Amino acid sequence: MQLEQELVDSVLVEAIRVLDLLCEIDPSLVPQLLHPIKKVYNRIKPDSSPLVLFSVMVLFVSKFFEQSIVKHWTNHLLAYDVLDFFATHQQKILESTDIFRKYVPVFLRLLAWSPFTFDVLFRQLLPSLVSMTSYIELFHLLLIYR
Repeated sequence: MQLEQELVDSVLVEAIRVLDLLCEIDPSLVPQLLHPIKKVYNRIKPDSSPLVLFSVMVLFVSKFFEQSIVKHWTNHLLAYDVLDFFATHQQKILESTDIFRKYVPVFLRLLAWSPFTFDVLFRQLLPSLVSMTSYIELFHLLLIYR
């Protein structure tokens, strides 16, 4: 029974990764695939691997950034909630995903829209946003911010 559950979990993780790749290739698929992914998420058994849940979360977060945040970055309440979520779960997200590195421009856009409102959150998230590919952009932002 345990081996069977591990096999099911492995297949689910791989299917979710394939769906994520399909969404990367053709972003118009995202709205059509989010509902089936929600169904998968709702059917995950309590004894399923945390990797299944994690794969679903990564797919949701990445597509959420690509579809919602990019379009609604001027919404202060949404921006605060997103930044607060990432500040609260910063260590877990850093350890297991590349979301901070991948979406530096989105985070900067959210922070730049209300820099003084989100000052504390910005200071919390700044170390997570710094990478070899983003340091020049962040340095420029810091010069303007001060």
